Amino acid sequence: MSEHIGDLADPLAFAALCRARHHLQTLQRVEPQQIAYDLHPDYTSSRYARNQPQHGVAVQHHHAHLASCMVDNGLSEPCIGVIFDGNGYGDDGHMWGGEFLLGDLCGFKRLGYLDYVAMPGGDAATREPYRMAISYLRHSFGVDLPDIELLRQLPAEMLTLILQMIDKKLNTPLTSSCGRLFDAVAALLMVRQQVSYEGQAAVELEQLIEPHQLDCTDVEPYPIELDADAVGSPFICDVRPMVRAIVADIEMGVLTATISRRFHASVANMIVAGACHIRNRHHVNSVALSGGVFQNRYLTEMTLGLLHREEFEVYSHHRVPPNDGGLALGQAVIASLSNRPDGCTD
Repeated sequence: MSEHIGDLADPLAFAALCRARHHLQTLQRVEPQQIAYDLHPDYTSSRYARNQPQHGVAVQHHHAHLASCMVDNGLSEPCIGVIFDGNGYGDDGHMWGGEFLLGDLCGFKRLGYLDYVAMPGGDAATREPYRMAISYLRHSFGVDLPDIELLRQLPAEMLTLILQMIDKKLNTPLTSSCGRLFDAVAALLMVRQQVSYEGQAAVELEQLIEPHQLDCTDVEPYPIELDADAVGSPFICDVRPMVRAIVADIEMGVLTATISRRFHASVANMIVAGACHIRNRHHVNSVALSGGVFQNRYLTEMTLGLLHREEFEVYSHHRVPPNDGGLALGQAVIASLSNRPDGCTD
């Protein structure tokens, strides 16, 4: 039972959920014995599930994505999960979305992630990508922000308000979301400042790339650093060098399509670097790609090619979508295995 971050519990939504469940049970002539629900404590569906007599199983959002891709490909052995999406509630209470996992249908470990940045205004940052652009600029440049068109066009009072929110940590949940990184870059390039649906900015950023430019062999990626110094801790993907390089290209007047290609190449190379790091430490060679970010054809094809070149076994979605449309499959499988007396054996 999945839903977006902004769809929090309220009486009307709760009543609608009850009616929907009754209708589906009547239509399918089934009585559920178990309910799987998202880990987020404030989702309407999660509140509903916790109040039902059936045994409920809370499933972490990105583990469900990993399980969905594994089931889609008939996998059961542990694999590396690269799960990139918009937002999902993490085990540490922050919003995840740029995750490197190692796991199977029974459990997972978080071995790497995109460095946390603030989401000014919370859900408003999803609807207004310029907020994420400002957050990444503050994260990358500190107090000395660059003089770029985005900041020149933004009303001074709005810029001041957002910076104060970030600096004072007011209504600014932390996120590792790759989707929000795409939003930020789209806003920096003046592609999209407000969206009518989640992912719109990322779609339009990808559309800057012409079909004949899908070959990635001639693309120079921007730098992204993997901070893996702390033994036993997840590595962190530091994108600040990339953001500073993108701003430098903007200031030099580089074509937005060129910057978009280089950005996509940077993310793809970051994925490969993270997967190689995990393989070297844990000796696992299978990689599962899931999450809404992998609806991006250019990024997915580039990532597949680079991973295959490094001789990984790579799995992506075929029968169910990589975004939240395939999430329920992973939730159902994880929940069904959670109470088996034989654990997670086939």
